[in-house]
Amino acid sequence: MMGPYPSATQKDILRRYRTVLHEQYPGFPLFAEFTVGEFQNNVEQLSNLVNDSRVASNQTANTIRQYLSYRDQAIAAYVARGGKPSGFQSAKSALGLRDAVASIGLTLSARDTNFARVYERLLAQEVED
Repeated sequence: MMGPYPSATQKDILRRYRTVLHEQYPGFPLFAEFTVGEFQNNVEQLSNLVNDSRVASNQTANTIRQYLSYRDQAIAAYVARGGKPSGFQSAKSALGLRDAVASIGLTLSARDTNFARVYERLLAQEVED
């Protein structure tokens, strides 16, 4: 509800809300933890997995490969406009491309429930606000 660029007041509200959630649900982290490069490493490992010849005929692996191909095309288009690959996930100028990739992810999710799990747990965080 606060949008991708919250004001100082909105950040304070979010911080207090996170504290309430942490008190209600002890497993909910008090502070958001981000590991630099973790997402990209996970995507690279996923790509390596689905490109392994042992899963060549697996439908979900095929769907993931298809999604990753669209994702790569979107990132290439963003870079062609002068963006840096690392900025694709957050740059305002990449919003339209992220929306397109999110739409593809949702469409593929509707077709393949196993892909839907991978998309929701890993891939959606890059393209959905």
